[in-house]
Amino acid sequence: MYIELTSLVIFLLMLYILNLFWLSIYCRIEAKIDFQIRLKEKIDSGTQTTVYSNPRKETIYLLKRVYRWLEHYLYGWMRYSILQVGRIPSNRIRKLLYKYVFAMKLSKGTVISAGCEIRSPWNIRLGKCTIAGNCILDGRSGIIIEDNVVLGMGVHIWTQEHDVNSPSFAVNAEHKGTVIIRKHAWVCSDSTVLPKMEIGEGAVVAAKACVTKNCEAFGIYGGVPAKRIGDRTHELTYELSGKPHWHFN
Repeated sequence: MYIELTSLVIFLLMLYILNLFWLSIYCRIEAKIDFQIRLKEKIDSGTQTTVYSNPRKETIYLLKRVYRWLEHYLYGWMRYSILQVGRIPSNRIRKLLYKYVFAMKLSKGTVISAGCEIRSPWNIRLGKCTIAGNCILDGRSGIIIEDNVVLGMGVHIWTQEHDVNSPSFAVNAEHKGTVIIRKHAWVCSDSTVLPKMEIGEGAVVAAKACVTKNCEAFGIYGGVPAKRIGDRTHELTYELSGKPHWHFN
């Protein structure tokens, strides 16, 4: 009985390690694909049709089509897996998996609390910042958060949204883009940041605000949509410790 139980544990552990291994490969493939897509969007001004004229290129084209067909399943499994990682009661273990498996770019002092939902993690770069619990980081078009930034509980950062006037409900180029949050900014609980926004150095976004326009440095913004309601001191000297406030979080 003991031997059978040990064998089962070893088998399940091997399956888990294999799962992490293929996830790490998948995330890096997706990072390369997303980079090529962004590069093409910057270069191309029109639509071009590619003609495949030899068997090798036709084979590559077929493989790409098969991968795109599988991608919905692969991305779904990745999202399920990273949600489970978000429930692990250890910031250190979560960071190791986010960085080495899911290809997030993290600094040594990054703190990501439990319960966060992270999409397309390979497009996210975090400095020495603190992300409170139950935040959503939509990295599909990129998120950059600099040092000493604090995100409160339940902050949602979106990098893509639908065009309400699109007949096909499409996500057009003007409705997606990287979100940048500069150093010492503070985005308070339950706030929402929409695509292509930049929150300036030392700026504060009040609780439950919705950022639809760039926030200037050292401004205090509140409301829906967020408007400047005050000013913050320029003499900010604090440095985040890079350590979680509680164990098992």
